[in-house]
Amino acid sequence: ATLPDVLSRVDAIDTRIQEVSAQLPLVLKTAYNAVATVNQTNQTVKEIAPLVPEVLDQVEKTRAEIPSYLSRVEKVVATAKDISEEAGKGAVKGVLKGIITTPFDFLASAEERLFDRFKGDVNITQEDTHLVTESIKVLLSDQSLSRKTWSNDATGNYGHVDVLKRYQGSEGKCVSLSMVIVADGEEESLVRDVCQDDAGNWAVAE
Repeated sequence: ATLPDVLSRVDAIDTRIQEVSAQLPLVLKTAYNAVATVNQTNQTVKEIAPLVPEVLDQVEKTRAEIPSYLSRVEKVVATAKDISEEAGKGAVKGVLKGIITTPFDFLASAEERLFDRFKGDVNITQEDTHLVTESIKVLLSDQSLSRKTWSNDATGNYGHVDVLKRYQGSEGKCVSLSMVIVADGEEESLVRDVCQDDAGNWAVAE
């Protein structure tokens, strides 16, 4: 009585065995690829392993340098903050506004001390003083030059700046400048000494 049921189960098992047998080549291929990948990985690990101590040593050295780098960054940030605050307070003003972006910076009082007498005696404009300032910057940046001329087409004024001497003063490296301005046919000259401090900033000498 149970034989038909047993035979049915046997047939089902036989069918399943055939299905598995059909998939066996693919299973074997996948297993082979997996073994090859494992072997390749093992070889790579074997090659990398000797480098691990050196890598760890470099990591430790890098960690040791981080505080120094952070300290430098903090100094840069602090300097940038100081520059920003001074600019906001108007420390760099008038015709010298913007010179802070050059390597030859004038300090806060430079504008008044350079041009106060000119403004009182000859008819010059802010554009004129700006041209004088640009001439000074050229002479300070290029030691091979001794004179820089300028002219203002808008006002008709013109002039030149001469380097009288370059010397080492008590305040640092100094340059004696002669500024000549011709305005409305009248000429006036003025001599000013400027010196560079340790930070690279230029100021009118006492």
